[in-house]
Amino acid sequence: MADSSSSRSARGGDDRTKVSFLMTPANGYALWGPALAGAVKWNGKMYQGLAMLGSEWLDFVNRRLKEDLNLPHRLCASQSPEELRVTYLTFWKQAMDDYQKELTVMTRLAGGFVSNSVTAAQSRAEEAARELARPFSEAA
Repeated sequence: MADSSSSRSARGGDDRTKVSFLMTPANGYALWGPALAGAVKWNGKMYQGLAMLGSEWLDFVNRRLKEDLNLPHRLCASQSPEELRVTYLTFWKQAMDDYQKELTVMTRLAGGFVSNSVTAAQSRAEEAARELARPFSEAA
């Protein structure tokens, strides 16, 4: 009866001491290097794009906040109910226009930076794959 705690293979070697060719660090880098290079490039482009979106949103909120805080002053300055109605109507119309324009700007910016980041990541991964393949082609 064979010892169940033994990990010897049929050829007599110890399975725990065998290292697969694919598990070496050099081969791991060769396999994953292009993907990692592309991911780094993608991450940088995404960071730039998200920072740009954040900056645009803060600028918009700052502009709208000024308008929102100015409304009570304009309402208090109204001399008649009709003037009060016009002030409210103008305020809400301007607010809706501002939000629609900002949605358009944010959508355009988001679409642009996502497209750019994917393109940059793909081109960087392809470039890294060519760089890693060069030593192997020179050796052949």
